[in-house]
Amino acid sequence: MANLKSLNEIFNNTLYRIPDFQRGFAWRPEQLTDFWDDLYNLSENKHHYTGVLTVKCVSQDISNTPKWNEEQWVIKERGYKAFYVIDGQQRLTTSIIFIQTLVEIVRSLQNNVNLDDSNICIGAFTLKEIIETFLVINKPPHNIIKTYKFGYESDNPSFDFLRYKIFNQKNSGTINETFYTLNLENAKRFFSEKLKGVFELQGENGLVELFKKLTVNFKFNLYEIEEDFDVFVAFEKAHMFLACFF
Repeated sequence: MANLKSLNEIFNNTLYRIPDFQRGFAWRPEQLTDFWDDLYNLSENKHHYTGVLTVKCVSQDISNTPKWNEEQWVIKERGYKAFYVIDGQQRLTTSIIFIQTLVEIVRSLQNNVNLDDSNICIGAFTLKEIIETFLVINKPPHNIIKTYKFGYESDNPSFDFLRYKIFNQKNSGTINETFYTLNLENAKRFFSEKLKGVFELQGENGLVELFKKLTVNFKFNLYEIEEDFDVFVAFEKAHMFLACFF
C-alpha cells in the first residue's frame, strides 16, 4: 500500500479540474450502490483499493488564462498545484459529492443549526477544515472569490450545475441540464438518503466513521502523466480510432 494515496493526501494543496474533452459524470444507481457498499462494509482497520487516478499538471500558460481567474490566487500565492483529471473522474466526483452531502447533513443536525462551521465537528475535523480541504476556499479578506478544489473547466456544461446545484453557490441565472447533470443530482440524492439512514441507526458516530473510511482508508493509485505527453491529442486520436468501428 506504500504507493497508494488517500483523499487526504490527494487533496493536499491541490486543485483538480475535469478537462473540456472529457465526458461528464456517468455513474448511475448501480455504480453508486457498489461504491456505497464498499465504503459501508469496509472494516475500520482495513484499506480499500479504489482504483487508478490519472492526472496531468496544468501548465502555467493555461492557468494564467482568464478562465482560470478564480484559481490563480491559490496557485500563485499559496503554491497550489492544479491538475487535469484524465482517468478516475467518476470515483473522484462521487467522493466529492459524498463529502458535500455529508457536510450539509451534519450542518443541519439540531444541535448544529445555530453554530458556525468552525464550531461543528466531524470526528477530529471541523466543517470549516473539511470544506477548505475538499470543497472550496474563499479568498480573504472579503471572501468574494470562491475557488473550488474540484470541478469542471468553465466551458464544460456541468460547470455551473456542480457549483450551483451540488455545492449550493448562489446563482440568479439559468442552469443548463443534461444527462450528466442529472446523474450529479441523483448521486447527491442517493447519498443524502443513505447518510440520513446511517444517522438514524448509528447517530453521529456512524457519519464520522464513514468520513474517516472515505478520506483515509479508501486508497487511490495516483499516476501523474509526464509533461511532454500531449494527452489531449492522444484522447482525440483514440476517439477517431473508435469512430471507425461504429
